[in-house]
Amino acid sequence: MNHIYSETLDNFLTYVYDKIHIRRYVSPDPLQMLYNYDDPQDVEVVALISSSYAYGRVAQILNTLEKILTPMGKHPAEFLINSERKDLEILFSGIKHRFTTTEETIEFLYATGELLRKYNSMENILCSDKSTTLRQKQKKLVDTILSCGSFNARTLLPDPGQTSAMKRLNLMFRWLVRKDDVDVGIWSCIKPSELEVPLDTHLFRVTKILGLTSNNQANHKTAIEITENLKKYDPEDPVKFDFSLTRFGINPGFNYVDFMNELDRFQ
Repeated sequence: MNHIYSETLDNFLTYVYDKIHIRRYVSPDPLQMLYNYDDPQDVEVVALISSSYAYGRVAQILNTLEKILTPMGKHPAEFLINSERKDLEILFSGIKHRFTTTEETIEFLYATGELLRKYNSMENILCSDKSTTLRQKQKKLVDTILSCGSFNARTLLPDPGQTSAMKRLNLMFRWLVRKDDVDVGIWSCIKPSELEVPLDTHLFRVTKILGLTSNNQANHKTAIEITENLKKYDPEDPVKFDFSLTRFGINPGFNYVDFMNELDRFQ
């Protein structure tokens, strides 16, 4: 079912965005890890790590990220570039995150360091890629990371060639492409208008209520539908609404009762 533009929904989305799309509402969220770094190469590395482990309970995610990032110090990119596999095996022995094993974490970090040694940054890979769709660019990036290591850690790097929503990859791309008080926006070769919403259970629930999707599964098809419908409200930056809409399920200062109460004001 094709969503029809609604002035009422436009007003609601704008209201929620203006009220909630503020940095002080980020925590608890893996995005907060990026704010600790200034060098773009470090920000990019932390974004890859933080988004890759962004599955499960947010407290567990943040705990895992602290264990991984703290030993790397102030410059994680330089740390990974200069680390051999044996160094990583010593420092990160015993780190597990839900379905991700210690061995996968070590190989993932080694592959990231190898990528930096070969290409200097992930953006260099994306800017040199002539693919036309976001999914194709994401597949190129994932394939390149995997080729730099000796692992196939799909718990950390899902396959963009499949039909899932690719929430974590889209989350990282949102963080690194958009630039405002919330997102850091250090990538320039992808436009905000090219992004897809990082579809998770929280966004799926609220967009279903708002009539932005008629689908019953949180898959790639649904992510595309939601993104296209949000373009009716901001064609140049449809994904900007993601953060404010998902705070109702993530930030303890908001809940779904608040969401429904706010929505009722615009009915």
